[in-house]
Parts: sequence; C-alpha cells; structure tokens
Amino acid sequence: DLPTVQIGGATDLRCSASLDLCGKTTWRESAWVMKYAKAAVVIDSFMSHLAGAVGTNVVVLYGPAPSRVVQPRMQHGARLINLAPDMLKVCATLSHCWSNPPRGKVKCMSPCINSISPLAVSQALEGLL
Repeated sequence: DLPTVQIGGATDLRCSASLDLCGKTTWRESAWVMKYAKAAVVIDSFMSHLAGAVGTNVVVLYGPAPSRVVQPRMQHGARLINLAPDMLKVCATLSHCWSNPPRGKVKCMSPCINSISPLAVSQALEGLL
C-alpha cells in the first residue's frame, strides 16, 4: 500500500487519505506535492490540469463535461486515463448538463460522476503505478 495525500480546498469533501492537506497548501505547494506523486486521482478540475502540467500520471473522473474537449494536456511523458460516465445510461433527461446547466438551486438528482465505480478507479490507478 502506498501512502495517499489529499490536496485541495478547505471545503472539499474528504477521503481517507494518509495525509490531509486540504486548505493547508498554496497553489505552488500543491504543484510540488503533485509533481512528486507517483500518480493522482482527480475530478475534472484545475487539479487535473496541474497534474498534466507537472508531468504526473493521472486518472481523471468526469461528470457531464466531455473529456475529449476538456482533458488536460500531459507533459514529460505522463500518462492520462479518462473515466467518464455512460451518459445514455445515467442521465435522466436527454439534455446535457454541461452545455445546459440547471438554473438556480436545482441540482441533478443523479450526478453522473457517481456512476463511475470505485473498482474502475482502482483498476485505472493500478494501471498507472
């Protein structure tokens, strides 16, 4: 087992990481942590692009945004695995959240990113290590 480190904002949801640095690092310090990680698991966010920029192998979990449009550019030979939901199976409507976001306080009743199984994430990560 490898030790895990969680970086991100102070209000981000927590996972059971060996070291929780959420809200405790600057952007530069987060980049340093990311650079020296063996691999990263992130959602489609700034952190995915940070991993690509510093050359860290990364598994990116997507919600409604199409990975082919928003995926990070990988540097220094780093590898990328994109995990995206099967939109036809998990979206309750034919409208696409990414291009047609809900207005006001309406939230998606079944966030598609939650349809990506922990097993799929674990297998993807193992493929990068």
